[in-house]
Amino acid sequence: MIKKIEIMGIQLDNYTVQEAMEQVDAYLENTVMNTIGSITMETLAQAKEQADLKEGIEALDLAIVTDQEILKAAGVNTPQRLKETTEQQFLHEFLQRMVQESKTVYLFGESREQVEGVERLLQESYKGLSILGGFAMEECGEDYEAAVNEVNSILPDVILSVLPSPGQEYFLKANKEKMSAKIWYGLGSGFGRHRNVLKGLVKKIIHKEMLRSMRLKGEN
Repeated sequence: MIKKIEIMGIQLDNYTVQEAMEQVDAYLENTVMNTIGSITMETLAQAKEQADLKEGIEALDLAIVTDQEILKAAGVNTPQRLKETTEQQFLHEFLQRMVQESKTVYLFGESREQVEGVERLLQESYKGLSILGGFAMEECGEDYEAAVNEVNSILPDVILSVLPSPGQEYFLKANKEKMSAKIWYGLGSGFGRHRNVLKGLVKKIIHKEMLRSMRLKGEN
């Protein structure tokens, strides 16, 4: 399977969920912060018009395609990749891994309300996820140093960001190397608005896992 695809002049990763999670395992062992980002058609359309956003996407260590139309447009039609993308399986596996390995998480958002909403959603959907708090960018204005200092005083394993583009990309370009976290994962600014979608996804995956377990028991 092709590991890199190109659409609208932008190169993106095309890893299976298992391959992408192997990258995550390596990032958790690194001494520098690695960046992961969710990529939609809307993101690519913006990047076509904004050179800084295009540069930010291509600078990601791992770009996760979250829209199957991107794969189809790039000629990727394998059922496995389309299914993984439609069901947002990487996100689920990533958060499950953070719970299983007791990794700590810190949130970044535009407003306090947004940060608190995302925290509630994650805690409801992923019991045991260790969230150390969150930073609202509106509270510091353009004082990015305050955000960096906050992260470095807490030392989370992972930063989950719902900052919008291209603001997130500007922030990372200036501050990526200053922050003491293992992974920055940009979920997209619309993440907190898809409450029912995420909860439905979790229930669907758990149900599938239960059915698989029952089948395996029956075969034995």
